[in-house]
Amino acid sequence: MNTIQRESSEAVSESILAGERHYRQLFDESIEAIALADRETGTILDCNPAFLRLTGYERSELIGRPQTMLHPPEEGNPPVTHNFVIHRSQEPGRVLKDRLITKSGAVKEVEIAAGTIELGGRRLLHGFFRDVTEELRIRRERETSLALLRLLNDRNHTHELIRNLTDFLRKWSGCEAVGVRLRDGDDFPYFETRGFSAEFVRAENYLCRRDLDGQISRDDFGNPQLDCMCGNVLCGRFDPALPFFTPYGSFWTNCTTELLANTTEAQRQARTRDRCNGEGYESVALIPLRHGERILGLLQFNDRVRGRFTPELISFLENISRQIAVALAQRQTQAALEDSEERYRRLFEIESDSIILIDVETFDILDVNEAALKLYGHTREEFLRLKATEVSAEPEKTRRFISSGQTHIPLRWHKKKDGTVFPVEIAGGYFDHQGRKIHVAALRDITQRMRDEEALRDCEERFRQMFDHIGSGMVVYEAVEDGADFLIKEFNPAAERIARMKRAEVLERPVSQVFPAVMDIGLFAMFQRVWRTGTPERLSESSYRDDRLSIWVENYVYKLPSGEIVAIFDDITERKRAEEQLRESEIWHRALIELGVSVYVVLDERRLIRYASPPARKVLGWRAEEIQGKTIFEFVASADAELGARFFAELYRSPGRRKRVLLHLRCKSGESKAMEIFGVNLLEEPAVKGIVLSGHDVSEQVRARERIDVLRAELTHASRLAAVGAIAAGIAHEINQPLAIVSTWAEIASREIRDNLGGDKREALLALMRIDAAMQRSGDILQHIKDFARKSGPAIAEVSMSDAIVEVLQLVDRQLRVAGVALSVEVDPELPPVLADRIQIQQVLLNLILNAVEALAGAEPQARRVEIRARVSGDALETAVSDAGCSVPAERLERIFDPFDSTKPEGLGLGLSICRTIILSHDGRIWAARNGERGTTVAFTLPLAKETFHGTKNDDPYRG
Repeated sequence: MNTIQRESSEAVSESILAGERHYRQLFDESIEAIALADRETGTILDCNPAFLRLTGYERSELIGRPQTMLHPPEEGNPPVTHNFVIHRSQEPGRVLKDRLITKSGAVKEVEIAAGTIELGGRRLLHGFFRDVTEELRIRRERETSLALLRLLNDRNHTHELIRNLTDFLRKWSGCEAVGVRLRDGDDFPYFETRGFSAEFVRAENYLCRRDLDGQISRDDFGNPQLDCMCGNVLCGRFDPALPFFTPYGSFWTNCTTELLANTTEAQRQARTRDRCNGEGYESVALIPLRHGERILGLLQFNDRVRGRFTPELISFLENISRQIAVALAQRQTQAALEDSEERYRRLFEIESDSIILIDVETFDILDVNEAALKLYGHTREEFLRLKATEVSAEPEKTRRFISSGQTHIPLRWHKKKDGTVFPVEIAGGYFDHQGRKIHVAALRDITQRMRDEEALRDCEERFRQMFDHIGSGMVVYEAVEDGADFLIKEFNPAAERIARMKRAEVLERPVSQVFPAVMDIGLFAMFQRVWRTGTPERLSESSYRDDRLSIWVENYVYKLPSGEIVAIFDDITERKRAEEQLRESEIWHRALIELGVSVYVVLDERRLIRYASPPARKVLGWRAEEIQGKTIFEFVASADAELGARFFAELYRSPGRRKRVLLHLRCKSGESKAMEIFGVNLLEEPAVKGIVLSGHDVSEQVRARERIDVLRAELTHASRLAAVGAIAAGIAHEINQPLAIVSTWAEIASREIRDNLGGDKREALLALMRIDAAMQRSGDILQHIKDFARKSGPAIAEVSMSDAIVEVLQLVDRQLRVAGVALSVEVDPELPPVLADRIQIQQVLLNLILNAVEALAGAEPQARRVEIRARVSGDALETAVSDAGCSVPAERLERIFDPFDSTKPEGLGLGLSICRTIILSHDGRIWAARNGERGTTVAFTLPLAKETFHGTKNDDPYRG
């Protein structure tokens, strides 16, 4: 009997030792920083390697030391920190934010979850530490950027903007004093300050050095000499090799006393007044307000406390200074425009292009209109003493243009009286007058149009940056052969990292070749479902294995308006490995659930909540007794009721089933939170006998995806506005023509009424009727332009393609005539209608016609021809635009619809990409083909409406 008891005791001891070894392995290999401390004294008893990496200490430097050494000193020097006392007295799992001081002295923001455990008869506090320093910094910077953008976008003047800006920056930065200097003549006085004394501002207001006569001192180049560090920043005098300067040209220091003691005036680049240090300011930062190559002023931050700044904070301040400089430049430009408008308001009743009459032989300027005087800044007398080449920044090109007889120049650079160089578009004509050949030049300032194009390029860059820097793998696929396979169209850097393949290796290759195991895990079938239905789907964690790659991944797939599908995936191999380890230890598993930050819920076989972890109760705001025993459906938002029912029905159907879903859960406060929920069916596991749900709050990610959709719509609208700008000259011509008709017939009507007061009024009546028709024509043109440029959502309705083509051709009529392009239109006015958004389809037609015209720029006059055809093809309407210009190379034909791919040197590569997005969003198809040796045809189809539209015939000359 004693032998049996001894053997049993030895077995228990061996089991305990094995458990301890297993716990120590999990403790040491955990990626989460963990520390054990005596619950009463706060003495550090143990910590894992992750905690040592977080603090920078060796283990021997921490064991036996008080936990207060890792936190900022508190008043009264208590034996343990305030948060330690809270963790000791509150329920386990409560997460507190704290500051942790590393061995190097750096301060990190952390989240601590702790609870009491008993080990060997001793009560210990078990703490989990998560470094959130970078997360909080990014969040604060994002919130600050948004607040700053709202501030900069307010409709106010410069004084109000700077006043609000300095107040905002002082509160946000926590600095004692903030100021803004702006250029005023040769100097940069304070425009606005917060926190500086009146004496300091008076003494430091001006930076220009003065000579004995009180005049501004200048260098050998005539530039004013600006003193002190402010002068360095404003003049661009800096050496980025020195620690107190940045490559951007900013100056900063966390201790002016040490800087002045350890540097020479030569190193500081200028004579320093030392007044900031004299006033006790130790932390000083000077950030230039740079717009392009110009420095408009600077931002100044002063504080008497040392160590206010970090390199990351200075970099962020430099980023926001660029935004502030842009806003200031815009307001300065706006102010200048307002002044100009007021100055010339009484001289103009309507706006018009600048008109200049030039002698073709001598290039003398013979006459100008008031608009030209306003644009160039010359008086009429000064203008008439000039030659045409003297108002051009490219005089030789201007000379050739006038002499050659050309009628249109899309871009030429001219100069104003003050020397400002600006871009113009020129439409020219010629006539003979008293034996002299006169050139008539109509000039339009296109500065704003070029700025809009630059803004569009910036928008494209932002989208590219977002795609390249997102942490999850992202792949864009295009369906081929009706979903039989999917070609890889885009592959971001995160996808390269996770899949261990380069972008160039996978582009234009089918997914079945690149990732053959997608068939095995059900991902390929999900691609096909999402592509056909447009409903996003998520594939919960799955083990992907092929000959090259073996990882655990989770996928989220959705469809773009273009018809492409996007797969977002994450490598969860490490998380999966951690879950397997957690499953091996019940004690460890319980500690992670109770003290971690993830949400855990356990349901019984009746779908009633049997357990909800403290983080789950904290996220939803319910107490334990308010959750337990309730059905899970009571907490699913009504909008997701059907999705939730389907999710849980599938989860309960099969033991061992794993499934992931995104649901909106109802909080006690009344709001709903988007939760990514992972569920596993463990009803047949004796230790669980339930459904285990884990999840986390993804509300912010959901809102971010919605913002991306809004930005995509903004990009399409920007393209439409650019198209309106491109046809602006033709619009002016189309409106001027009916107005000229109105003027002529009004004169006839007046003469008939005056000469035939007692006679027949038919001629007068006929003239008035023609006036009415011409005015109606003008109104129709203006309304169509307004409809085309309006920013609005899609308006699907029955659309007559023949009418749509006629309306677009009316817009580009002048471009066709100026370019000498002949037009052939083969469109039956009785074509059945299509279901589409009229404005979006006209945008596609306009882009294709303008592309065809540009392709004919170098063709012989007799070859400049554009053909437009529309015909019924099956259950769709096919429309094609052909030209006889330079053909697209065969190797590029498949890529011309890709974003940022252009055959034109100045092209953005967006026009055809947007056309494809619009056509695919209408369930249509678009393609391109070569026309033999010369020319290209671009065609697209749209589905026919169910009911045939019977339109009336129109006698417009553009009908085929």
